[in-house]
Amino acid sequence: MDEPTIPSSQPPQQTPPVQHQKEPNQQTIALSRQVADMLSRLRLMEERYANLRREHQLTSQNMIENHQGISKQQRRLNDNLTELKKTLQEVREQLDTMQGELATSANIHDVKAIERYLDLWQPLEFITREEAYKLIKDAMGEKVYKEPPAKEEEVYE
Repeated sequence: MDEPTIPSSQPPQQTPPVQHQKEPNQQTIALSRQVADMLSRLRLMEERYANLRREHQLTSQNMIENHQGISKQQRRLNDNLTELKKTLQEVREQLDTMQGELATSANIHDVKAIERYLDLWQPLEFITREEAYKLIKDAMGEKVYKEPPAKEEEVYE
């Protein structure tokens, strides 16, 4: 709360009028130097602030560019990963198919058994159907011989 001021009986003090002196006094010189020093400091601070602002702007711009580059790289990696997953799935499917085919193929014991039978029978020494007909023809002569049936026909007698 403000207290009311009581008017005093003394007249208010007036500051002495500024006199124009030709030579500045020591206070004026000191004050001028302080003002000049303050202005110099202010300019220096403004330059530093402008430099910091430019540096901040460049840093922000670089960060944005780096972020965009990393985002593109991440998208490419995700695309590659998706492609690799598809390829892996195809390889798995092919392996499953091969495994199923191998399960139905002959194993080594079956092959060995067939090999023993082939060695026992020696099928390379068998004669062909045409050779058999020729032998029969030669043995019986031309009078009883019939032409052999075509290969696609079956002979059931």
